[in-house]
Amino acid sequence: MLLRDVLARAGFGAATDRGARTGVVEAVATDGYRAVFSWGELFNASAGEPGPRHVRNLCALRVRVSP
Repeated sequence: MLLRDVLARAGFGAATDRGARTGVVEAVATDGYRAVFSWGELFNASAGEPGPRHVRNLCALRVRVSP
């Protein structure tokens, strides 16, 4: 399952949601490694399909939206 699919199921990522479009998603691994993704990267670009970055042993997803 793609990260954007998980986020969409949680209600994040609608193109009409301005907060989502200006927000970032942080994927956190058990060893502390972090990867940050923008909304555009996940939902509006081809990078959302193959995923040029990955996080092994994912333990948390943090979504930060701008007001």
